Amino acid sequence: MAGNESGKAQGDSARNGKRSGSASTGPAAKSGKRKTSGSGEGKGSKAEHRSGMAMPLAVAAAAAAAGGAAVMVVRQRRRKAEAAAEAERGKAKRARSSRKAGDGAAKKPRAAGGGLTQLVRPDAALGAVIGGREPRTRAEITREVWGYIRSKGLQDATNRRSIHADATLRPVFGKEQVTMFELPRAINDHVEKV
Repeated sequence: MAGNESGKAQGDSARNGKRSGSASTGPAAKSGKRKTSGSGEGKGSKAEHRSGMAMPLAVAAAAAAAGGAAVMVVRQRRRKAEAAAEAERGKAKRARSSRKAGDGAAKKPRAAGGGLTQLVRPDAALGAVIGGREPRTRAEITREVWGYIRSKGLQDATNRRSIHADATLRPVFGKEQVTMFELPRAINDHVEKV
């Protein structure tokens, strides 16, 4: 067996002036059998065989590299098209909103300080609950009313959404019991804008 392997190495180095140790590719090399020139194949067909096996790998590698680049280009174009479409939708939306404004002018931005951040002055009934009539934001007033409710234990034990009115809260609520969802409206009825 050792003599057979050394014969292979000598045959490889002698054939076509190639260096020994160069790996051959193809089905003959994988099976351990070597094609010889006596089998009806010429030197040209061996080269074709070797390049025929190597060529698809090289072509496949080049195609994969080119295909990867092509995929990247397609993705990039798709992103640009989507961005352009989004920009067009935004322009159309802004145009529609400016038409709704009436005279064709753009909508005026809302003034800051509305809603919960707006300063309001509580009336006497609400001032008795929160401890004064100085102007505060709606958020501060609501927070102080909830602090009063919790300190007095006025939430219903079984239905925590219900709030029982004591003598101080009765003028604010206008009834014996309110839910937490009715509380902002009850507070809003007892404040005035500053």
